[in-house]
Amino acid sequence: MNSLSKGTRAKLQKAFSVLTGVTTVLSLSGVAYLAPVAALAVAPADYGLKEGDVVSAAGSDDPDVYIVNEMGYKRLFLNPAIFNFYGHLGGFAAVKNVSAATRDAFGTSGLFRNCEANDLKVYGVETTGEDVGMLHWVNTTGAQAVADDANFFKKVFCINNNEFNWYSKGADYTSVNQVPNYSRGGQQQQAGPISVSLAASNPASSTFVDVQSRAHLASFMFSGSGNVTNLKLKRIGVSADATLVNVYLYDGGKRLTDSATVSDGVITFNDSAGLFNATGGKVVAVMADMLDGTSGQTVGVQATSVNGAEVSVSGNLHTIADASLATVSVSTSVTPSANSALDPANDVNGWQDTVTVGTRYVWLKSVQFRVIGSVLPGDLRNFRLSVDGVQVGSAVAAADANGYIVFDVSGSPLKLETGGRVFKVMLDVVGGSGRNFKLSLRQASDIWAVDSQYNAGVLATGTFPTDAGQQTVAAGTLTITKKTDSPSGDIVKDASGVVLARYELKAQGERMKVEGLRVGVHYNARSDAALTLRNGALFADGVQVGSTAALCASDDTSCSGYSAGASASYTTYNLGSSLIVEPGMPRVLEVRADIYDSDGTNDVTADDTIQAVVQFVSGYSNVQRLTSLNYIDGPVAADQTGNTLTVKTGSMSVAKYTGYANQSVVTPKNGVKLGHFTLTAASSEDVNVNTIDITGDSVIGTDWNEADMTDMYIKVWNDAGSAIYTSPTKATVDGSASNSYSVNFTLPKSKTYQVEVWGNATSTDATALDSFTLSFDVTGITAGSSTTSNVSRTTGQTIAVATSALTVAKGSVPAARLINGGQTVAGVYKFTLTPSYDDFIVDEVYMGLASTSGTWLASTSGAVALATLKDGSTTLGSAVVNSSTASISFTGLNLSLPSTGGTKTLSVDVQYSSVGVGANDTAGKATLILDGLKYRDSAGSITTTTQANFSHTTYASNDTYVVKGYPTFTNVALGTSKLVAGSQTLFKTTLSATGGQVGWNNITFTIASSSAAGTWSSLQLWENGVNTGATASASGGNATINKRVEFTFATERVVSGGSSVTLELRGTVGGTLVAGETVTTNITNPKGSTVTTQDATVQQASGASFVWSDQSAPSHADTTADWFTDGLVKTIAESQALTY
Repeated sequence: MNSLSKGTRAKLQKAFSVLTGVTTVLSLSGVAYLAPVAALAVAPADYGLKEGDVVSAAGSDDPDVYIVNEMGYKRLFLNPAIFNFYGHLGGFAAVKNVSAATRDAFGTSGLFRNCEANDLKVYGVETTGEDVGMLHWVNTTGAQAVADDANFFKKVFCINNNEFNWYSKGADYTSVNQVPNYSRGGQQQQAGPISVSLAASNPASSTFVDVQSRAHLASFMFSGSGNVTNLKLKRIGVSADATLVNVYLYDGGKRLTDSATVSDGVITFNDSAGLFNATGGKVVAVMADMLDGTSGQTVGVQATSVNGAEVSVSGNLHTIADASLATVSVSTSVTPSANSALDPANDVNGWQDTVTVGTRYVWLKSVQFRVIGSVLPGDLRNFRLSVDGVQVGSAVAAADANGYIVFDVSGSPLKLETGGRVFKVMLDVVGGSGRNFKLSLRQASDIWAVDSQYNAGVLATGTFPTDAGQQTVAAGTLTITKKTDSPSGDIVKDASGVVLARYELKAQGERMKVEGLRVGVHYNARSDAALTLRNGALFADGVQVGSTAALCASDDTSCSGYSAGASASYTTYNLGSSLIVEPGMPRVLEVRADIYDSDGTNDVTADDTIQAVVQFVSGYSNVQRLTSLNYIDGPVAADQTGNTLTVKTGSMSVAKYTGYANQSVVTPKNGVKLGHFTLTAASSEDVNVNTIDITGDSVIGTDWNEADMTDMYIKVWNDAGSAIYTSPTKATVDGSASNSYSVNFTLPKSKTYQVEVWGNATSTDATALDSFTLSFDVTGITAGSSTTSNVSRTTGQTIAVATSALTVAKGSVPAARLINGGQTVAGVYKFTLTPSYDDFIVDEVYMGLASTSGTWLASTSGAVALATLKDGSTTLGSAVVNSSTASISFTGLNLSLPSTGGTKTLSVDVQYSSVGVGANDTAGKATLILDGLKYRDSAGSITTTTQANFSHTTYASNDTYVVKGYPTFTNVALGTSKLVAGSQTLFKTTLSATGGQVGWNNITFTIASSSAAGTWSSLQLWENGVNTGATASASGGNATINKRVEFTFATERVVSGGSSVTLELRGTVGGTLVAGETVTTNITNPKGSTVTTQDATVQQASGASFVWSDQSAPSHADTTADWFTDGLVKTIAESQALTY
């Protein structure tokens, strides 16, 4: 880049020192040339400086460091590395801080010569990126160099070998004009009140295609205030003037200028009225059409002058390549042809032509047309572009101040397939009578289409400009049409100022003055022919025009406006100059009147129909053209009628609210919703509701009716869900007549309100299934027509007497199991409580420890240390076991069970007592049972249930035995599932101790074979890979088909708590094995879920498959009663099989 990065500038303190020198000899095309003596640009001494001083304007918008020469020029170093090549100039301390004005007084040069190598060639520097540059030899004659720039020799600075070698080298420049003005790239350059810099949208270096259209060379940001009237650009890069065929300035998709050409490397744009305005900031893009045959050249542009003030801001260089682009051509058959009397109207065809796409499809990004002619701004509106009959992009409201219409679809380009594509521009002619216009496609580049393969603009071919025929706008017209929002449906009898019809009045071509209108109404379903509607009036855009007059019905022969020839009556409204319609500014006309017959007797009744009409009268000449000054009829050809309106008076409807079902109530009960109704007003008018009557009817039985209700009141809710009315309560209710409530609220038309009836159900002699319903009557007065509206006897919900109940059921409980003492287990017992028809409060829950036979086991009550009752995660209470009765009582619960809450599930967590010496005996059985409840209903009546109410068989949990530790078997996969002759593992399992240490001294395996062909011998029990040495004792069944193999140990074997051992049954397989023979081995579970404790000898003799102990007894031995069998041992019965 042309400036140091922020980090580098901070590191180097914005300072460089540089070797400088001025040469008067340079090599141009190999010829030594003596520089002529010329006046200095500025004198360094004038600013207190001398040649070789290093300067910086710290704090300005350009904090970089320069060095000056005696000829009045300065140079900048692009990169910190260059500074390090010149350490002899004093470093940072030598940098002089100057003002920005002093810095800018010295022109910036980018011309260098390698003086250390005594190379006479002069090079121009081109900045190609951030802190990066490239040198180009200026390969031209000395005479030509001076001719191109008289100050050329003053600008040459000496550099050394290191700097010269640091730059990359580019293609030769063949002209001094190709050398870019050397400046800080992208830096804002001031030109009077306007500054210029590279815009954020400035394109990076890219590749153009020769013959490309609208190649984006650069984008500049102009800031400040005022118009830019003159802009000069300089062509840079290795290219010729002719390379840029046409150069344009663009604002987005809008072309700002006609094409400019390049002359001596300079492109000039002039417009004394202003090319564009820079106030607020303006981004201007430079676009160009490329010359064919320029492949290999490089090209770019540099802003050099704005309004005559010198600037220097360079865009990037672009390379030109050769390619064959798609083609886009316009024809000479543009329509429409010239028309000397174009009727002003909407949807006028302004320009149409067939555009032909060749080679391949292209993407259309924009099209630009110009309006040429005498029409004024605003006469033409709503321009729309279509391609092949489909609108492209959005409509353009109007041409800009220069008459241009730009259809910019670059955000979503349109794919144009090869072949002929019909382009059409439609517009609305809203003004311009007596004036003319035509649409013109001015430049080839005004069609911006991009090649689909090369992404390069395709230069359109054909004859440009391509114009449609001139259109001369004829005299103006006025249309009167009914609007889509003209009233329809119902109107209220006797209502005032009702809008009967709504029309749009649209002028086109010129201003139109409506001096009068004849208006009437079609009136149906009445015999009175002399109808007039009171206070008829016309309103334009909400303001009355003309006078108020009764509006005649069309069949009223007595009306002053009756026409015997037309067989119709009307009212004439003289408007004078109060209703003028401007082109492009439609007016809204309303016909209003009271829905009241003003001919003497108001005979308007419900269901009559009324239809307003603006009448066409041939020769009426009521509309004047304010440009042409002649008159036309309005409407122009036929009556313009409004919608048919139906006269209505307000009404209400009542219905039972479906969101509230029939109810069952336990009496007595306060705060019962006895009925719920909806109240809806018709669409015609509001209703002022004044009376609601509530009447009761018995449905079943005679013991319960409305008279059994007290403190009854009603509550009204509006459609927004807000309570708007609550009546006083009636302490007593009449059971034989209506109960009237005087109310006062307005029910808006088309709205539905809800009415609720509340009270206390107090009957004490009602029996189950007795029921009654309430009937709802309502009366009101309509707000507009003052008509009485009432609805009678709408029946509500059935309210029935019910008997309350609290239903109890056992929930899911864990299976029978062994469990370690000293731990707390969640969800040992669960039960549900379901309230019906009433709300309940549970005060106490009773539980106990029992056998399945229902006998209390006080001797095992010590197995449970604490029980906790929970509602989900909420603790309701905790209790210990009564050692005498083995009961558990949870008291003071105050647990609410509303009837609307559904089923509640409660659970019991148990903390089991520790087992062992100084603690509880082993095998304490903790079987929980729900024994009773104490609860209250909503009336405060207390119910207590006891053991007699809950069957122990139904409400007991499964058995839980509390031990110090217990065993678990988990089979381990055999190394093979194939049965083979010889030594083989028949069964493998892991024996784990959960909780405390477990001892064992007896284990029995069952071996079953599918045939008697095989035999097994040398059966051994291995533990953790070591033979235990125990002797196998076989018994039971055929020796080769079904055998029990028992191992007994004189000394018990031990598994530590939390650890495990691996047991294997190994043996020798012999005999004659047959295909498909299977040997299955397991440790059976003959004791099932039966748990007993005895000494080891008794347990071994019991037929158990596994004898073990939790070693909980004091002085534990084979003779202590802490030995168990296989009962409830986990996963003990799983088998393993081998197949031959």
